[in-house]
Amino acid sequence: MNNPQSLAFFVPAYNEADNLPYVINRIEEFCRFNSISSRSIIIVDDGSSDHTALVISKLRLVYDFDVVSHVVNKGYGAALRTGLNAALETDHSWIAFCDSDGQFDPMDTGRLLQAMYANNADVAIGYREQRADKWHRRIIGQLWHWLSSLVLGYKAVDVDCGFKVFSRRSIEEISPQLCGEYATISPEILTCLQLGGFKIVEEAVSHYPRTNGQQTGADFHVMWNSLVGLFKVRTITRKVASVYDIDTEYVVA
Repeated sequence: MNNPQSLAFFVPAYNEADNLPYVINRIEEFCRFNSISSRSIIIVDDGSSDHTALVISKLRLVYDFDVVSHVVNKGYGAALRTGLNAALETDHSWIAFCDSDGQFDPMDTGRLLQAMYANNADVAIGYREQRADKWHRRIIGQLWHWLSSLVLGYKAVDVDCGFKVFSRRSIEEISPQLCGEYATISPEILTCLQLGGFKIVEEAVSHYPRTNGQQTGADFHVMWNSLVGLFKVRTITRKVASVYDIDTEYVVA
C-alpha cells in the first residue's frame, strides 16, 4: 500500500467515553505501522454529557491529539462539519474520519487508501461488509438510503458508513456549502463530491457490534430532523448541479 504523505484523522464523539480509548489507540497504531509521521488526530466532542472529558484528559497523558468541543450537543452533521473544518486547518494532504462508537477498526484505513490509490480516486468511502447492528437499525438504514438516494440522486452502496478518506482538495471544494444536519450530512457530502466531479471508490470495511454506549441514530428527533434537512439539501444541491455538467466516475472495489 502507498502511504499518504500526511494525514488528519478526526473522530466525532457524543457520549462515547468508553469507546474512545480503543479508537484513538488504533488510529495511533495505524499511523505508526504505516510510518505516517506527519499526522494529526482530532476528537470532536459534540457536547458529551458522560465522562468523555475525563477520558480525554487521561488519553492526553499517552497520545498527542487535538480536541474541538461543542458546548451543547449539535448532532452528527454539525460534528462532521466541525471535524472537516478542523482537519483542513492542519494543512495535511489527506483527511480521514471514522465514528467513535468502536464499530469500525481504524486499521481498515489501509484498505480505503489502497482502493483509492489502485483506482486513482479522490475519495474512498467504506461500506460495511456485514452490518453488525440489530434488525430494526438495518431496516431504518435501508429505508434512509433508498429515500436519500431518490431525493438527491447520488450513487452509493452504503452512504451512511461512518468511515471515509478524502483528498484535501475534495474537502476544500465542498466544505463551504455543507449544511446537512444529523444523518443528512452523509448523503450531502457524497452528492456534493459527485457534482464536483471527484472520482469516488467504495471499499468494504469490517463492522463490529457495539459493546459500549447507546446509539442515537434511530431516535425520532434525529430521524425527523434528518428528513426535513434532506429536502433543504436537495434545494441547495440542485442549484449547485446547475453549475456543473460532469459525469462522476464511481467505483466499487
